[in-house]
Amino acid sequence: MRNCLTVCTVLLILSACVLPPPEIVGLPYRQARELLIGSGARPARVPQDERFCSHRADICDAYPETEACAVDGRAPCRFRWTTGSGRELTLFTVGEGINALIVSAVESAP
Repeated sequence: MRNCLTVCTVLLILSACVLPPPEIVGLPYRQARELLIGSGARPARVPQDERFCSHRADICDAYPETEACAVDGRAPCRFRWTTGSGRELTLFTVGEGINALIVSAVESAP
């Protein structure tokens, strides 16, 4: 019983240490990426055969978490993340060039 309580206490403490993802909508993707990593989130590695961004390969090359990127900056790019607590995040950006990507929305899955 004592071991069970110790394990439960450790798990409770560890779960409290996981930071929620920061507010990132409206930020440049590069800055949002740094904030997410700082909060314990990790970019997912999307396999090459699951990526759709032939017209914006520079973004896929720079960010392995890229799932898809539309032909131009008016339509979104989509990036896959996992928070420190294991929750999946999908980030959407708009912007023409790799340095002009702005986070426009964040979706979360349990």
